[in-house]
Amino acid sequence: MRHYSLRSGLLALVLASVPALPGWSQSGSDVFDQEGAALFDALVGQQFRQMARDITAQTALQNRLNSQVVAEVDFKDASLDQVVDFIRVRSKELDKEQRPLNIIVTKAAKDATQGATTNLKLTNVPLGAVLNYASQQLGVAPRIDQYAIVIDVPQRVGQPSPIPQGQPAVPVR
Repeated sequence: MRHYSLRSGLLALVLASVPALPGWSQSGSDVFDQEGAALFDALVGQQFRQMARDITAQTALQNRLNSQVVAEVDFKDASLDQVVDFIRVRSKELDKEQRPLNIIVTKAAKDATQGATTNLKLTNVPLGAVLNYASQQLGVAPRIDQYAIVIDVPQRVGQPSPIPQGQPAVPVR
């Protein structure tokens, strides 16, 4: 029996119901031949590579949120816009390359927080924790997308999905 990558083996399992594709062995003794592996790369490989890039970008955002620690936060009646501005400015100051975090606030979140404010007094806390605490008080839910943090209204079913502290990012779609 030939040995192939896990990707080829998984594809062989998925394609078991489609024996007419090139490279598929009817007998199952050869899981996947070279032509089948090339077909897999052509059809599916690009999607997997894009998924890997997406996860890498999300992990980078997660790491920045967890590693950029602010010495002091003192919000008194701060709006969502003020919290977001604070996080953008501080993330830029704390980044070696002076890049601010990309933060998107949806229209639904803006509407839901109209007139709402937060009060926070924290010391030596990661920016991700600041975002989570403020979001909880304001009734919104942050999530990490590929290249930005998106602040939206909580999901209708269940609780808001806060950004996990000290855990690897999980793509949220």
